[in-house]
Amino acid sequence: MRAPLPPSLRQRTQAFWSQRAPRERLALRLLAGILLVALLAQTLWSLAQYRQRQLRQLPILAASAERMTQLAEAWRLQAPPGDLEAPSMATLQPAIEARLSELGPGMQARWQGRRLALTGQADFARWIAWTAAVQREYRLIPEKCTLRDVDGRLQIDAVYRPAGGES
Repeated sequence: MRAPLPPSLRQRTQAFWSQRAPRERLALRLLAGILLVALLAQTLWSLAQYRQRQLRQLPILAASAERMTQLAEAWRLQAPPGDLEAPSMATLQPAIEARLSELGPGMQARWQGRRLALTGQADFARWIAWTAAVQREYRLIPEKCTLRDVDGRLQIDAVYRPAGGES
């Protein structure tokens, strides 16, 4: 399906073509054919070059993927010793509440399912050490935390959840 040319352009093209001698028309057709073949050859050459570049990159990409798989496996092997599962609530609650005294008398813990809501005032260094120990030993990580300075003491409102997206 050809798009129709505007009448004036069509007339000018026909007039141009009819003014040419038969040998000149043949030469123009041959040049147009050569140009078409050259464009087609350039397109095919570009596609072949792109394919060759992709084929050269495949071993590099495969090696990178293999290396990432090895690194992921090494990362998994560096998991903390012991069970990767979070401890049961029967062992977790008493253990956390026993450790709560390390933060001082102003801390309160509320359990919301498997989440621990911690509220109160404590020394910042003690709270950081306590949070690291709880994460290492019981796989509880901070999910949400608000810290404020109240008269030189740290006001903590934090929620901890089991690591690994468990809830």
